[in-house]
Amino acid sequence: MVGIADIRLRLAVAAVFGIWFWIIFFGCDYAARSFEYRHSVATWLDAAIPFLPQFAIVYMGVNIMLFLPLFVIRDTARVLALAVTMAAEVAVAGVIYMVYPVEAAVTPQYSGSAMLGMADTVNLTYNCFPSLHVALTVSTVWAMSPDLRPLPRALMWIATAMIAISTVLTKQHFVADAISGLLLAAIAMAFLFQPLVRKAASRFR
Repeated sequence: MVGIADIRLRLAVAAVFGIWFWIIFFGCDYAARSFEYRHSVATWLDAAIPFLPQFAIVYMGVNIMLFLPLFVIRDTARVLALAVTMAAEVAVAGVIYMVYPVEAAVTPQYSGSAMLGMADTVNLTYNCFPSLHVALTVSTVWAMSPDLRPLPRALMWIATAMIAISTVLTKQHFVADAISGLLLAAIAMAFLFQPLVRKAASRFR
């Protein structure tokens, strides 16, 4: 059972991660405005994918996903390990945004979805490759999976896939952004999260 001290620790870690995320995310986007050259990662596949603004509500589902580990993961050590891992993902993405700036995906003009407008605003402009939207969603579900029963686990991974797909259907990201976000999460969770879990668990016994 999670005690009061654990709850406070989890909330504090969530707050610190939130501050870290916005400092890096907003700072990189602000700095990128002055870049004169940006690489293009758009492909023919991006042009072939339809624009479906209705998926904006799915796209915004990442906000729910990021809070779920606080309530789903039983072991506070795993919550701490996840927070550190995601902070590292944000840092790595920030470096990539600076050294390999890319052209932003352009959302078509559409006035029929307030949710899409909100998503477009929160997403800022230039932080595209890799997609932290995908990376952080994959990381949270990866970390929660051991604490979920088979059916909820399957549903969480389906939701993750839908969120990843929504990034390109709403034209917030290119396909390359989503794939690179997936790779970032896979590498971080495989080579950083698990060692951190073992180390954190030994300290909280």
